[in-house]
Amino acid sequence: MDLQALARHIAIEIIERLQKENVMPCVMVLDHRTPETTAAVGKAVGAGYEIRFMGEATGAQAVEKYLLPRLSCHAMADLALGRASDAQTRAVLDLLLSGLKIEVLEFDYISFQPTCPGPLYSLYESYRKTLDSFGLKEFQANRPNILRLRDDLITEKTVLEAHGNGISHLVALQKSIITPAAREAASELDISIEIER
Repeated sequence: MDLQALARHIAIEIIERLQKENVMPCVMVLDHRTPETTAAVGKAVGAGYEIRFMGEATGAQAVEKYLLPRLSCHAMADLALGRASDAQTRAVLDLLLSGLKIEVLEFDYISFQPTCPGPLYSLYESYRKTLDSFGLKEFQANRPNILRLRDDLITEKTVLEAHGNGISHLVALQKSIITPAAREAASELDISIEIER
């Protein structure tokens, strides 16, 4: 291989990697695009995501998250029984049957809590538990995965608590002492520990 061919090959590889890095993760919203839905979803997921709605192409982007803005009482009851009565619930059921997770921004039944008879409300709570076991869960906003520690002693307990909160990167003070057990736990849990400069 001559030097020009090698340089061209390296340049192409670099460009392809840069293009992959610039692709924003995609959130697929299982609803039709409206100004209200777009605003609610944008507020919930925050910046850093390309938001697509049912029927819109994602291009080269892989869907990172499926989101259902609102789950009505009727749709909730149907899905809990494995039924779908419209295009939206069919899409949800198909995704669940494919083993994918879906997050819900708003469960309608909760708004009826002040007036709903206890047994009926309990029925919807049981539907929610069933749907949760299927992979249809309440939306959880992304939390930062970096934690700055101000403790003088970093222990295994500190690392385990960070892991439980979804933290993957710890920043410790320069004067902090990191116990061997903390370093071992961090290594096992794939948590990096950086010393602040």
